[in-house]
Amino acid sequence: TTTNTTVKLKDKYIYAYADEGVKYINTETLKEEKNIEVYRNNKLFAQKRGDLWGFIYKEGNVAVDYKYDKVTEFNKYGYAGIKKDGKWGVIKSNGEVLLEPIYEVQEVNENGLDFIGKYYGVEYGFGEMYYTDQSEVKTEGDVEETTKTTTTNDGDFKYETTFSYD
Repeated sequence: TTTNTTVKLKDKYIYAYADEGVKYINTETLKEEKNIEVYRNNKLFAQKRGDLWGFIYKEGNVAVDYKYDKVTEFNKYGYAGIKKDGKWGVIKSNGEVLLEPIYEVQEVNENGLDFIGKYYGVEYGFGEMYYTDQSEVKTEGDVEETTKTTTTNDGDFKYETTFSYD
């Protein structure tokens, strides 16, 4: 039995996020595909064994042991989220842990947080995103006005934004 399923459409796939994991349906063939087929350019792939998550190579060999409560697939910048004991951290596409799970933050989407280096994505209004390394971030509905500028510069990626809340 699957509970808490959320579905979204992105590119040519339907992503079905559930407690048990993610299912990918190709909208052109209407067939389910594995994450290895969806994320062809990745070196490592999220996999669940029992109640824990780890990462495998395309051939199926274990690259990162099954020890996390939740993980994300690697994004186009080569980072994935790792969740342990309610906190998020970051792992690089070579399997090296960049940041042990220390962030106690709300997940941006059903698949977890999006990371660029040690910075995680936060959504603020109308689906806009910014990236920060702050462990507490104000969200809509806070009464106090806050202004913060966050800049990340990781390889070829640079993102800068200014935002405020009332």
